[in-house]
Amino acid sequence: MTGVATFAVPPSFLGIARNDPAAPICIAGIPFDLGTTNRAGARFGPAAIRQASRMLIDGDHPVHWVNPAALPLADIGNFAIVLGDIAKSLALIEEQAARIAHLVALGGDHGITLPLLRALAKKRGPVALVHFDAHVDTWPDNFGQTQAHGTVFYHAIKEGLVKPHQMVQIGIRSPLERAVHDWTLAQGITVVPAQKVHEQGPAATAEQIRVIVGDGPALDLVEVTHDDGRPRRMQPARGRRTEPPGTPGNQCDGTVDDHADLLGVWTADGPRGRAIQTQPF
Repeated sequence: MTGVATFAVPPSFLGIARNDPAAPICIAGIPFDLGTTNRAGARFGPAAIRQASRMLIDGDHPVHWVNPAALPLADIGNFAIVLGDIAKSLALIEEQAARIAHLVALGGDHGITLPLLRALAKKRGPVALVHFDAHVDTWPDNFGQTQAHGTVFYHAIKEGLVKPHQMVQIGIRSPLERAVHDWTLAQGITVVPAQKVHEQGPAATAEQIRVIVGDGPALDLVEVTHDDGRPRRMQPARGRRTEPPGTPGNQCDGTVDDHADLLGVWTADGPRGRAIQTQPF
């Protein structure tokens, strides 16, 4: 899954050399896409994210004036999975995540979110959740598969891993059964459709997130697409079909920037009990 990508800097996130799992903030890849229902390939996401990150090491962030490579980060490599076995892979991911105090996970299909939430909830109880995606992922099953990338939050709610009234989903736009939509809202989840994000802009969306999530522990989950140079809203979904029109990069980045005080890994004051996961779909 991994290899030496360049001779210039280490092939790690931001090219950092630190790999101590006891570091204040740990980066880990989870090259898992066994739960996809259409287009596999997210297993290559951790390598792609690391490769892209190595272009971000030539100065400070121009808004927050933080040098990300100078933060107390360690890239601990990729989590082990059991190829061909979804259930055993999810159990193994949970076991490995439980050892990490503050984790930034690079996925991987959405199925990895469930074991990460299980590990986090055992330490902190149910958490709030910020979810940038095209899909609600609250189906009870995906084409007969109960442990798929579209069933994550159905199980998370049923298992008491999240606080639905402090859960917000940003950019939702995919077709879904009315029963799934109604069940999702009935749990207390706030769904902000992509069109609403376009209309109200990043600052208003970020403020909505702040009000809903509050100050407690949370998982911040961002679906990102780095495919073939096309605008993000026009790129093919990794796990499912294409879902236009998506949230443009400037709106997604602006919203994340505007609620950066929630993301301890990106701020100068260190981690605040948050876990962050990125999904290269």
